[in-house]
Amino acid sequence: MLGDVERARQFSSEALRVAERFGADHSIVYALAACGVASCLALRWEEADGFFERARQRIATTGAGGEWGSVIDGHWAVARAGMGDRERSLALARSAVEHARANGVPLVTAIDGIHRARVLRVIGGPQYQHELEAQVAEAFELFLRADMKSWIPLILLERAGLARLRGDADGMARDLAEARRLFAEMGVTGWDDYARSIEAS
Repeated sequence: MLGDVERARQFSSEALRVAERFGADHSIVYALAACGVASCLALRWEEADGFFERARQRIATTGAGGEWGSVIDGHWAVARAGMGDRERSLALARSAVEHARANGVPLVTAIDGIHRARVLRVIGGPQYQHELEAQVAEAFELFLRADMKSWIPLILLERAGLARLRGDADGMARDLAEARRLFAEMGVTGWDDYARSIEAS
């Protein structure tokens, strides 16, 4: 959440070493997922893809860690988008949100919604604008309802990206400014480059 790439990679790698040493499948799935998330933060898409593939294989083989499936798929969708795999990325993003909705877990639905919004914007493009708008609105509403304020700047970044896609420079500027204000309140600087990439896209 802090966007701190180096510490994320350090801690997730250590977690995976410990999990593999003790051999608990559930812990290994969780650690693989964490490594994949850290790799996504570092924009190391192929590396992330490998971690998510291993996590999904272990779930399929052992049945352990299945509750993390939609979270894995949401991040995996971002990795596949980074790799340019449009169809796989869109399919993973959609299935992650649908699975979270079906399980009735609003926070996971909202988190997966952030990833789907990013995928729809980055790799879907203008033809997915209406789906993107609906996804952003749903995630934003779920975070507000759950009073999960720490997640709101992340969905604001995607809403800024939507405004950019529409050619709404003022809307983009407002959402980026609000996201940056909220990040500053939390002392978070790890998403600065991502915010700038939206402005420059």
